[in-house]
Amino acid sequence: MAEYPGSPSPSVGPEAAGESITSLHHIEALIQRTISERLFVTVRLPGLDTDYNSTVLELDRDRGEFLLDELYPEDGHWRLQQLRELRLYAQMDSAELVFTSTVRDLGEEGGLVYYRVRLPERVSYYQRRQYHRVDADRVVDVEVRLDDGSTDREPLAGRLHDLSEGGISFWLA
Repeated sequence: MAEYPGSPSPSVGPEAAGESITSLHHIEALIQRTISERLFVTVRLPGLDTDYNSTVLELDRDRGEFLLDELYPEDGHWRLQQLRELRLYAQMDSAELVFTSTVRDLGEEGGLVYYRVRLPERVSYYQRRQYHRVDADRVVDVEVRLDDGSTDREPLAGRLHDLSEGGISFWLA
């Protein structure tokens, strides 16, 4: 793998410990989130200390790739044509995802350039919260009771999502 100058992330210092995500389903969900939330992403190229900006346009689960919009500043385009490898950083709420991947192909539609990028096999997920969150290793059914003082309410069923020293997160059924 090529060398990328600077810290492991533009906004997370080298002392931060990232969670390593290898589940394809989880990786696809994180990339889809960058699309849904229309997040700007930072792209670094091997051996260069320049940050390029872009957005993820589309996820193609069947082909195991995603479309990345043209890099800005524009010199990133011709550099990426030569190098065919990139490191992508995306800031999401209180966390940042970071991964390295390869460009399969470059395309153009209506005068706009895009890149077909292979889905990464591993994503580092850096949390920037007061307390570290731990994903539930497996889905655990929990029963939740929202108590408003009334005795005529049924408990709400849900699934544990994650835990931290500051609380729990769960999905209601």
